[in-house]
Amino acid sequence: MQSIVFMSESIINIRTLTTADISVLVSRFEAANWTKPASTFIGYIAEQQQGRRDLWVAYIDQQLAGYGTLQWESKYLPFREQAIPAIMDLNVLPAFP
Repeated sequence: MQSIVFMSESIINIRTLTTADISVLVSRFEAANWTKPASTFIGYIAEQQQGRRDLWVAYIDQQLAGYGTLQWESKYLPFREQAIPAIMDLNVLPAFP
């Protein structure tokens, strides 16, 4: 599992999202009144396994802060025509502005 750790006043850890993260993502976003069903992440992981999407999860001081995905073939035609990937579904919990 690839992981990037930044040291500042807080420890920021960005790593590849795995199935083990799904329940944490669903519960933390639900607690923030933001519905993120497990099926969304299961689909993302399937796309990651097919090489169509990359997924990352971010933790700050061991607390989930958010996640983001990179779609290698954009649905936006001008990007797709130039083989430009698209940042998709980038979400940060309100507790981490």
